[in-house]
This record gives sequence, C-alpha cells and structure tokens, in this order.
Amino acid sequence: MKNKEISLVIFAAGMGTRFGGLKQIAEVGPKGECLLDYTLHDAKKAGFTKIIFIIQHVFEEEFKAKIVTPWELYFNIELVYQSTQDLPNAYINKFKNRTSPWGTSHALWVARHVIKEPFSIINADDFYGAQALNQVAEFLLADFTPDKALIVAYELEQTLSEQGTVNRGVCSLSAQGELVSIDEHTGIVLNKETQIIKGLSSFKSSSQELHKQTLVSMNLWGFHPDFMNYVDAKISDFWLQLVDQPEPIQLKQECYLPSLVTQAIAEKQLSCEVQATQSPWMGMTYAEDLKLIKTKLQLMVGRGDYPENLNRF
Repeated sequence: MKNKEISLVIFAAGMGTRFGGLKQIAEVGPKGECLLDYTLHDAKKAGFTKIIFIIQHVFEEEFKAKIVTPWELYFNIELVYQSTQDLPNAYINKFKNRTSPWGTSHALWVARHVIKEPFSIINADDFYGAQALNQVAEFLLADFTPDKALIVAYELEQTLSEQGTVNRGVCSLSAQGELVSIDEHTGIVLNKETQIIKGLSSFKSSSQELHKQTLVSMNLWGFHPDFMNYVDAKISDFWLQLVDQPEPIQLKQECYLPSLVTQAIAEKQLSCEVQATQSPWMGMTYAEDLKLIKTKLQLMVGRGDYPENLNRF
C-alpha cells in the first residue's frame, strides 16, 4: 500500500508569541536543522507523499528557503496561506475588523482546495517521532470509510514543559477505546514537590488533578478527505452564528478542531480510533525549551536514530 497517496497537513502559521520568534524554523539540530526537518524525514520514511504547509505570507520567503527548497525533491509540496480575511464572500465585510486567528478549524479549512487524499494533521513546532507518524500513516494507507478517523495520543507526562504551564486536550474514551470528547485543560503544571499534575478544565471550569498517563491530544490526526465537507459545513455555521454576536465576541471567538471533532462524534457522523504512542514528543512553547531539545536531538543523532544529513535517503 506504500504507493497510495497520503498527505500531511502542517499547521505552520503561528507567530510564536510566548516563544519570541518563528518556532517553525528555529535551528535545533547539530547542523542547524529545525524540528520540521526531522518531521519530514520521518514522514518520508512512513510513506507520506504530499506535504501541505499552512503559513502566513509575511514569512513566506524565509520559510521557502529554510524548508520548502531542501524538501521539494522528496514531496509534492503545497503552500496555503492563512489569513483572517480568508472567508466566504458573504462574511468578508462582516468581520473586517478581525485580526486574531480563527482557530485550528479555520487553519484546516483554508487548505480545503488542496486536500484530495487521506490526510494527517500536525503542528510545525512539535516533534512527534517516527513511531507516531508510522501509526497514522498505516491508518491512512489502509482502506477506511469516510466516517472513520484516528487520533494518535501521548501520555500527559511526556508532553509537559519544565519552563512553565502548558495547555493540553485531555481525551475521554469510550469502553470500546474510541474517542468521545476532548476537554481542553489550561495552565497544566507538575508540582515538583508533590509530583501532582493539575490543570483547569474547560468542561468543569475548575482545577483538576490529572494522572501522568492521561492520554492527551497533540494534534496528530488522520482523516478521510470527505471529512472536509463536514469541516466546511460546521465552520460556516460558526460564522453564521457569530454574525449576531457583539463585536468583542466577533473579534476573539475561535473555532477549534477538537471541538468540531467532538461534535461530529456526538452527531454520529464520525467514529475516531485512539492509538496511544510511546514515541518521544518534544515541543517549543518557550524559548528556554530550545536547549533541552538540542540536547535530545544531539543524542538521537549520536546513537543513529537520525542521519547527519536528514534529506539523504
């Protein structure tokens, strides 16, 4: 099945407010590689054939030079540009004062014209590891119906930062092991003295203690291309309802992909398999995360997990 076309949609439009720069192209490898270089290396080996980058025009040239040019020999690469004014014509004048992003559902929606194959979604500033990308690739390469999806989830302990709090989507599973919902928890932090992890639940609006092995979403999904029809319909509903809201809400409210998936599951339009992974995860939330990531990658290269020249196969 390796000859089947599968796409990797990479959310790379963020400006890195807490990080203090473009995380997508921050140099972390021994030879100046960024996390995306390692992701693309793993994606190639897993069987992905097409890469769809969601970026902003403002850093297009820099991104092309650092990422697109070295990898365009190995993938069919599409660049899609996310803008707050990328809306259906009926809404362009309704939200002309909007400057903040519309959320992850919109980030996916802007790529609707180029998603033709089974596809996965990831973040540009996260390292997912070879095993995790192999898991989602195997799902996409198999025959599956449009109402099936996959989320590859990590244990919470694997995804914490020593530099400060993080936000994570906690997965709720059915007795059959399928995804029921995702509860966004903010301000998650490990108390080093008590070894207790706590975060503020969006569902319960209160601080909750979380187990270290709690499965969380790191935005690693697998979908059938027909899922884009559902995305298009629901984000249109989102804008339709937002039109009648006060301007402060219009300027800030976002449409998040986990909420949209949860809605699809509740409406029985989708069933989502959950696969836990033991793949190492690394992310750049804070500038201070760079040092630790560089150390870990140096060790991986040293023991042969990755070649010194990533784009040589």
